[in-house]
Amino acid sequence: MEIQNNGNGAVLDLVNALNAATAAGTYASVALPNGGTGTDAIRVAMIYKPAKLALVGGAVSDTNAIHNRPPLIQTFSAANGEKFSVVVNHFKSKGSCPTSGNDADQGDGQGCWNALRTEQSQALRTYITSLQASSGDADVIVIGDLNAYGKEDPIIDFTAAGYVNQVDRFNSLGYSYVFDGEAGYLDHALATPSLSAQIAGAKHWRINADEPAIIDYNTEYKQPACATCGPDYYTNTAYRSSDHDPVVIGLNLLKQIGGTAGRDTLTGTAGDDVIAGGIGADTLTGGAGADQFVFTSLRDGVDTITDFQPGIDRIVLTQLLRSVGITSANPIASGYVTCKAVGADAMIGVDPDASGAAVSRNLVLVKNQGCAVATPGNIEF
Repeated sequence: MEIQNNGNGAVLDLVNALNAATAAGTYASVALPNGGTGTDAIRVAMIYKPAKLALVGGAVSDTNAIHNRPPLIQTFSAANGEKFSVVVNHFKSKGSCPTSGNDADQGDGQGCWNALRTEQSQALRTYITSLQASSGDADVIVIGDLNAYGKEDPIIDFTAAGYVNQVDRFNSLGYSYVFDGEAGYLDHALATPSLSAQIAGAKHWRINADEPAIIDYNTEYKQPACATCGPDYYTNTAYRSSDHDPVVIGLNLLKQIGGTAGRDTLTGTAGDDVIAGGIGADTLTGGAGADQFVFTSLRDGVDTITDFQPGIDRIVLTQLLRSVGITSANPIASGYVTCKAVGADAMIGVDPDASGAAVSRNLVLVKNQGCAVATPGNIEF
């Protein structure tokens, strides 16, 4: 986010208000970075939920002199140990145009300071490469107001280097800003390929760009500051709290835990995991979190799940069922996925021909669960 550059004063005021509206400790701010926040009147900042994420090391900033507002970088860890780094930015604006030189308006539709913004992009990519090496993790997302539209040089510099434009990926028409009746997006989410594979969605939250400026929080050009102007229509809502729409990104940071071709004992983390025992009779324990137990072949059984949590965990059979030609919308109701009680446990099986002559193949024993566990809410097709 962009915020007043007055140390942590402004961001702590926001955090305190959010915690007052929710519960104490719900939100926290990332500390001021090593390297400082620059001398501009505004800076970038981050807030996060400590119950969801932990900080990995301290915040840092890219102090390359090319940046008029230093990018802020923080690495986070989810409960299952999966890490990713967030790089928040505010590149040079298109205003205050020089009259000559590379940063003057070149008449190509990219406005003023395009050369400088492209240099900022290039410098930031170089910094991120060193960040990946020091953090030991390739998962990085670049966010913020880059003051460049989706097809301009600074963004192309990122995508040509392999970054994936998440707004473009998930939206046929992406815009976050309206200027003189023309819409585009200056607010970006550019992910490294490894993190892009873990992003479930991205979209702009439509609270600002479509709203008239007359309802914003500014007081100029409104009564009483301007006696000849119209009334002040501001209300204390999210609408027109800025002139840009924020980007909302969904992450699917599941820990991948895989077995061998033999008998394995696999244990998940305290977070959300994807556990695949593979071939062999494996013992699988998910632990806390919403875990997925994945079976891709009939040769994966017979496994044992020790701690399945109905309504939270899932047994994923999608690839397995497709591999034997089962495309039923509800394979349980159709008889392709079966269940039989084994004492206090449930044996989940797969019957390739449902009511035909073939018998059901045992796949996974779900401990301490009856056959009520065999529902579409617990088994993914």
